[in-house]
Amino acid sequence: MITIYGSDQCPKTVKILELCKERGIETNYRNFEKELKSIWEFVVIRDEDSNFDKTKKSKRLGIPAIVCENGHTFDGGEEPFDAEAVMRVTAENAKG
Repeated sequence: MITIYGSDQCPKTVKILELCKERGIETNYRNFEKELKSIWEFVVIRDEDSNFDKTKKSKRLGIPAIVCENGHTFDGGEEPFDAEAVMRVTAENAKG
């Protein structure tokens, strides 16, 4: 199972969730709109993980943020957005 931090108002988050569902990838969706606690969880991850340095430097929020089963985290919304590349990284890190 992967954890996705994001919002239903973010088209990139919605796209990644759709692709996970289509491909049978189980997700734990931490929706900022429904769970304020998830914002805090995400900020802690983003601020402490060097995988988000580029995101912070470019002053982006960093969603959808993906936490894979093996602990690998990354900003799934980096520009230029490539949903298939996000899914490849997710699959490569699916198991611990």
